[in-house]
Amino acid sequence: EMTTNITGSKIDIFRWLSVKAQLKLEGKGLRSSGGPIRPRLAVELGLKPRDSREKYIAAIDAKVLAIKEAP
Repeated sequence: EMTTNITGSKIDIFRWLSVKAQLKLEGKGLRSSGGPIRPRLAVELGLKPRDSREKYIAAIDAKVLAIKEAP
């Protein structure tokens, strides 16, 4: 049995990658019980709720990259 511990900045990276996957699934028509994710992320990412999914994905990629490059 293989176990991986996710700690520190890896938690943030995991969260952002999960959100990115949810955005992609939403784009294919899958809906979540919590409603659309973009309005919930808009403030955190500094975007408008009606901005394109591509813009959100680019912002998430930038956040992940910033986390990876942080000391």
